[in-house]
Amino acid sequence: PGAEALAQWLQKHDTAPAGDDSLLQQEIAGTQQLLQDYYFLSGAAALARYRTRSEALDQAARDSALATAVTNLTHAKTLGERHQLPDSDRIHYFLGLALAYQFHNAEAIREYRLIRPESDYYQSAQELMEYLQ
Repeated sequence: PGAEALAQWLQKHDTAPAGDDSLLQQEIAGTQQLLQDYYFLSGAAALARYRTRSEALDQAARDSALATAVTNLTHAKTLGERHQLPDSDRIHYFLGLALAYQFHNAEAIREYRLIRPESDYYQSAQELMEYLQ
């Protein structure tokens, strides 16, 4: 709930009126980065819960964990695109994993193709794309 309220506030105050201080813009950009990190970590944690506790969870809980992972990682991706934030490669990689676990292979491959060749995630993404095709 707190993150959603913050996201709504930031969307309303995304652009500062003319004459506003650049310091305010820096603070907003920093807040966007924190919000992106929150969504990424929350999504990655949900994906980890699905992967490591799969046997202990019933089907509804597994489905819920994956849905939470996709939703939160998508929020992180959207924030990154909207505000040109760093770390998009890790978001694309983990979102691709979550989508692949949901058997949305074409969408997962789309995410993997967005990973830059110089990224630490690139080689793994290439291998996963080969497997999914």
